[in-house]
Amino acid sequence: SMNGAVQIALGYSNGTIGIFNISSTSLENQFDENFSSKDKLVIFPIKTFSAHFTYVKSIKWSKLNSSVFASGSLFSREVKVWDLKNEQNIS
Repeated sequence: SMNGAVQIALGYSNGTIGIFNISSTSLENQFDENFSSKDKLVIFPIKTFSAHFTYVKSIKWSKLNSSVFASGSLFSREVKVWDLKNEQNIS
């Protein structure tokens, strides 16, 4: 949780990680008067970056710092630590 919002990190098979900011306000802003329950809600990431060369197997947020998380790659067997506040790999 950062700034009262919940952040979700998703890892993709191409090594990319997407960061999604999920808050009631961000979701409400995507609805309009023409939205019906049959429509699909599409949420876009606030950040994407190339984290690994292969599948991202795991992501774990730090319990001490909500802007830091670790990601692991399936085939290269590497773990990287990321700081979203500074937008960089800190491992």
